[in-house]
Amino acid sequence: MKSGRLPIYLLSLLFLMVSFGQATASKSEVTIPKAEIAFGYSFINVHPNLSPITSYNINGGCAGVVYNATPLFGVNAEFMDYTGGGGAQLKAHGYNGNVSGNLFTYLFGPQIKKHLGRFQPFVEVLSGGGTQRSLMDRFTTASTAS
Repeated sequence: MKSGRLPIYLLSLLFLMVSFGQATASKSEVTIPKAEIAFGYSFINVHPNLSPITSYNINGGCAGVVYNATPLFGVNAEFMDYTGGGGAQLKAHGYNGNVSGNLFTYLFGPQIKKHLGRFQPFVEVLSGGGTQRSLMDRFTTASTAS
């Protein structure tokens, strides 16, 4: 696919979504809530470039809230936390120890949303930061651990 043709497809898709949404919104009155909350779950399978570790899993969750200041404009806040570890595979290769870590992120920003009933297109620009923590016990081989 040529990179120059991608924006045309996206604009066509956006036009269809907005056109369909306006047709459904005109049929009934839409109630706009003052606040909206969302929860989510993430599962990531990581494949590091380390020979003893083939892959390990990271699990995480998120929560977000949007305060709708006007029918079109809102303020969004999202918080995510991920945790995982790869110590089990190292133990299977004869090492004693554990590796684990977590990542916490927080994002804030404006959201523009068209409330059209079941179909609600939105655009948001979020900015924020995060903190991470990694823990690694001292690794020894099984033969030198005694």
